[in-house]
Amino acid sequence: AAFALRGGEMHFLDEFQGHPDTESLAKSLANRYKGHRIYAYPDPSGNSRKTSAPVGQTDFSILRHHGLNVCARRAAPSIKDSVAAVNRKLLTAAGGTSLYVSNNCPLLTRSLERTVWVGGNSSNAVIDKSAGVEHHSDGVRYAAEYLFPVVAGQATTVRGFNF
Repeated sequence: AAFALRGGEMHFLDEFQGHPDTESLAKSLANRYKGHRIYAYPDPSGNSRKTSAPVGQTDFSILRHHGLNVCARRAAPSIKDSVAAVNRKLLTAAGGTSLYVSNNCPLLTRSLERTVWVGGNSSNAVIDKSAGVEHHSDGVRYAAEYLFPVVAGQATTVRGFNF
């Protein structure tokens, strides 16, 4: 899903489907948002070379080749922390919301509504993948946690970002 970041708010405006690989998705993003700075918040495992990729290529290098700025941690954040980052954007302790999803994003909406913990138990910190709906919400988790990490005892900050 594609979002615009405005004043600390995440506005999800568009989503992509049907791209069989990173190359076709990167081309589509670069074409659709030509003339704009595009930031990608992928799963950190995308920096590993896959056996199906040409020598020296990773998902990250493919995204960069098409002009996308890749923002990812070296290792995946804890699931609990990334879910907390999304939940805090959806509803703060003070009752505020700073994550919005357009009607143009039915797959993301479905994913956010239906992604659940295994056994309904957050203490095991495992997302239930049996329904196959978690892909889009995973993307939201990586972006929200990268930009707005939940760190106990610290105020909310946006990671270094040049607008």
